[in-house]
Amino acid sequence: IVVLSSIYLGKASTNGLCAHNIVDALSEEGNEIDVICYEDTEVCNIKNVHTIHNNPQAYKSNIDKLVSKLSKSFYFLLSSPRCYLEENKVDSYYKALCKIDESFKIDAIVAILFPLETAEAMTRFKRSHPETKTIIYELDSISDGVAQSNAIQKFLNFNYYKWLYSMYWVIDNVIIMKSHSDYWLKAFGGRFRNKLKIA
Repeated sequence: IVVLSSIYLGKASTNGLCAHNIVDALSEEGNEIDVICYEDTEVCNIKNVHTIHNNPQAYKSNIDKLVSKLSKSFYFLLSSPRCYLEENKVDSYYKALCKIDESFKIDAIVAILFPLETAEAMTRFKRSHPETKTIIYELDSISDGVAQSNAIQKFLNFNYYKWLYSMYWVIDNVIIMKSHSDYWLKAFGGRFRNKLKIA
């Protein structure tokens, strides 16, 4: 089982701490677990922990950064979810998954949301490896209560909804918090209720 997380090493984020709990619980049941997370220069060579750069933009040239900003603006105008995804980070998570799968067949992936890129990379992997079980663990909701009265926020919320809907078609299960269940069932329950697990 591979768990995709963000700040997992060192002083972990709240989502990283949750990932630790998931890893501990699954390990106690006898599962072999790998983790893909952001690198921490003060922590290295941890068994079964694979790292990616937290800020891939920092390694881009100024021209590449400009092209990235322009493409994000273009995707925003098209109402495409790609307007807020860091494609380089998605690629890094995906490549790490493929590298693990070359050595040990991945049975299941759990993507902790946030960041969004974990779920996007897992969905991409699922499309090329349909036999792999895939689970999004939504610790935080991005579609419930995100939009304010601001028109841009409402537009972003529409993009979030489109992105989630496209992923829910592909992945196997969604774990959400109980406090988010009413909204989720109203928004997605008609089509994806059989995929839902409530924590």
